[in-house]
Amino acid sequence: MTVLFDGEIHVHYRFINLTIAGEMPDVSRASGGQRNGLCGAGVPDALAMITGLHTGSVPFTMTWHETEPPVSDEWEEVEQRLAAVRAEQKAAAERREWGGRAPTPRLRELTGNARNMARSHRDLLDELAAQPPSAQREIATWLARQAFEIADLTGDPAAAAALTALESGDPLPPPFDTPEAAYDHIHPRATRNFVGYVSFGKPTGPRPPIHRPSFAVPALFGAAESDPLQAIVEAFHHTEATFDDRKAELVPALRSRWLT
Repeated sequence: MTVLFDGEIHVHYRFINLTIAGEMPDVSRASGGQRNGLCGAGVPDALAMITGLHTGSVPFTMTWHETEPPVSDEWEEVEQRLAAVRAEQKAAAERREWGGRAPTPRLRELTGNARNMARSHRDLLDELAAQPPSAQREIATWLARQAFEIADLTGDPAAAAALTALESGDPLPPPFDTPEAAYDHIHPRATRNFVGYVSFGKPTGPRPPIHRPSFAVPALFGAAESDPLQAIVEAFHHTEATFDDRKAELVPALRSRWLT
């Protein structure tokens, strides 16, 4: 046995790659076909290794053997421990993404803004997920109406007709049948020229108000999602944005109307 290297190596993101000097093979495929393991050898003339330490110096010894050395049982235990650590890290990251606890099977089916809502309103999301689909559909349409009301759109006959269609389960009528047409309706082309202002440094005054109708339109289309729970998630996300500086009013109003 010949010791080729015995010292410390600085690692970043747990990776150590052993390659021929001056060459940079694609080691992303080195562990192809493996479920776990410390070392991937699937790429010629390269080894891709993973350490337990994320960033810092790790002791590293490399030896040369004329014949295959015996492997003790302790290495199988090390591999099993590494797999367990990885599984726990993955589970912890998932809990963070979903507001502090693992998602239920029903929540895993959701896309779009589901994780955003879970991170800020996980308890509320779980309560809404427990509602029957018919109630979820009503809540989604209610949210869209709240967005249109605070955006002063309910006085617009076309917007009012779109809300009525949504609540009846009918196709959304023009000009609210597509997002593009809806935005054309609330932003007539003759009024689209505007002057933008950019400031640098710390704000010196109150933030200008948002254009609420622009935020309310996506709430309507979100509420029309085919999955009623997904419809709640999307309608809630956009309605909360529409409420803007009054968003603290939304959750209490929702709970009072639907969850008491």
